[in-house]
Formats: sequence, C-alpha cells, structure tokens
Amino acid sequence: MTRIAPNGELVAVGNWGGSVRLIEIPNLTERLNLRGHTNKISGLSWFPGATRPERNVSPDSVNLASGGAEGAIHLWSLKQDTPLSTLSGHSARVCRVEFHPSGRYLASASEDTTWRLWDVEKSSEILLQEGHSRGVYAVSFNTDGSLLASAGLDSIGRIWDMRSGRTVMILDEHIRPIHALDWGTDGHRVLSGSADGWIKCWDVRKVQSTSSLGGHTSAVSDLRWFKGLDDPVDGTPPGVDDKGAQQPKKSGSFFVSSGFDTKVKVFSADDWSLVHTLSGHTGPVASVDVSGDGKWIVSGGHDRTVKLWGRNDMEGI
Repeated sequence: MTRIAPNGELVAVGNWGGSVRLIEIPNLTERLNLRGHTNKISGLSWFPGATRPERNVSPDSVNLASGGAEGAIHLWSLKQDTPLSTLSGHSARVCRVEFHPSGRYLASASEDTTWRLWDVEKSSEILLQEGHSRGVYAVSFNTDGSLLASAGLDSIGRIWDMRSGRTVMILDEHIRPIHALDWGTDGHRVLSGSADGWIKCWDVRKVQSTSSLGGHTSAVSDLRWFKGLDDPVDGTPPGVDDKGAQQPKKSGSFFVSSGFDTKVKVFSADDWSLVHTLSGHTGPVASVDVSGDGKWIVSGGHDRTVKLWGRNDMEGI
C-alpha cells in the first residue's frame, strides 16, 4: 500500500512485515519507520492537510492512519515511531482506511463484512455498519463527507448517506470483487475497480453507471482520481490567463489505476481514453497514488518494490 502525503514530498509505504515507512520524494530515502502492526498493512490514509504548512496540522498530532491484517488500526504522528493510539474492534483484516474530509472521523473496511466509523480525537467507535454479505475491501468519502462508498468481495458497492445511515445507491454491475473506490472532485461521481478488470464510473445524481472501461487484463487493485491543487474543496481555484479568460480546471481531469497485470495506467477523465501505460513492475501492482501537483505517481507491487514515476519534463501539471 502506498499513499502520497498532501504536500507531495513524502510517501507512506505499508509493507508485508507490518511496518509503515515514510519515504522522501524524489530520492526515496527513508525518513521514519513506524512500527506497531503485527501483520501486513492493507490500508493507509493521510490526515486532511497533513504535511502542508498552511493547514497548520501539527507533526505531533495525528497525521496518518494505517490498517493491518491483524485487525488493528493505528494513528500516527510524524514525530515518533510508535502509534499515538490504536482503534480496536474489527475481528478480521482491515483492508482500507480513509479520513473524513473534516479529519474528525475515520472509516475502515474489513473482511469481517463491516465498515466502521471512528471518532479520531476520542479513539472510539461511533458506527458499525453492516450490509455486505462478504468482506468489505474499500471505503471512500466524497468531497464534502456527506456520502460514503463501500464495496468488497460480494462484488457489490453501496453509497451511504452519512446523515441517515441509509443506502442511497447500489453499484451492482461488476461480476467479481471490487477492490478500489475513489470519488471525483465534483462530489457526485465515484470510480470503482474490480477483479473483473473493469473500471466503472457511477453518478449518484443519475443513480446509474455512466462509463465502463476495460482497464486491465487482470484484476484492478487500486485507483486514484487526480484531485489537483485547484481542488474546489481543498485547493486554490484556477484563475484567469493574461487575456482575462478563465483557465480550465485541472483537478479531476485524469485518474490512475493499478492492476494484477503488472501495469499502472493513466486515463483521461474527459473522454475515458487511455493516456499512458507504465510498465516496470515484474509482479501484480497492489496500489497506486498521484501527487496533488500531478508531478509524481507512486506504485507498490508484489515484486516488493516501490516505483516513482514522473513526467518526461519532470514538471507538474
């Protein structure tokens, strides 16, 4: 599992041995090794705004969350190699964790067939949500945190209204387990990636899927929509050019995916075309992420390597 920090200068890497390594970009030197899990790490999530000076998230406070195969969730600072606190309750592997956009809550998906919501400050469970018939593998909040998508080994995805706790939409077109979910910056479209090799885009407003891509020749393991530095919620809106014309928005313009076919792929979110295929891993690719400036893509694979990909001009977007 690999996740790039909000400042784009650090990547968290969870390994099979149970430790989380914080590695600097672009030289990939290790800054800190976080120890606390007793089994492989499947989920990582950065606290909203962590590592970005203007967001005033103290490095001594919670900056990162991790979920392990032993069922534990650890909350970490950037100043010590032991957890600040541990969230206990899941009875099986924690597959994914994700912070609510407010930072007050954390969602976790587990093979115990539940996803749960935790109060970060109190380190306590506030919601246990059932609804899946098999293990839950992925969870993802939309941009304002009003909706949560969950999906897993039952091949079904669900969109939950966080205010009522009710399912408002079912994602039921995949024929194999769903491994990945990620919301776009518009807050109403969500991508799903499945072991059937397909990536689908779902629109909550239309209550239907709007696009299907044969993304990989094997299972899709992870996908991340490019949020961008002009993310409407957490960024600076694009300005005007020297002629006064509105500049186009970059956030949400593409997404990246990883697959068990050893490939990392970049797709346009405008016409869903394949932009680039990144080859280099010698085994299944387990995770992928893209930095906020679009300069870096990081992937982690079963070949026990972490790869950093950059544009040919080494510039951002």
